[in-house]
Amino acid sequence: MYILTIFFTVSDSFHIFVGDLAPEVQDETLLAAFSNFGTITEYEDRLFTDADDADDDDDNGCDDHEDDDDDDEK
Repeated sequence: MYILTIFFTVSDSFHIFVGDLAPEVQDETLLAAFSNFGTITEYEDRLFTDADDADDDDDNGCDDHEDDDDDDEK
């Protein structure tokens, strides 16, 4: 099971959890689909091959991605 968590920058920030995606789905495709709803500031993805992977997950298997554009403003 593949789960993507997306964080948006809006007045009321929120998280979106997307699951049961095919392994072939690319991050770029999902980011393009969700970017219509606001600026994505951070996202993370996880790939679980079975229930034991999900049970054992402690964020060590998580790939965090943060928008580096904030550094340009400093």
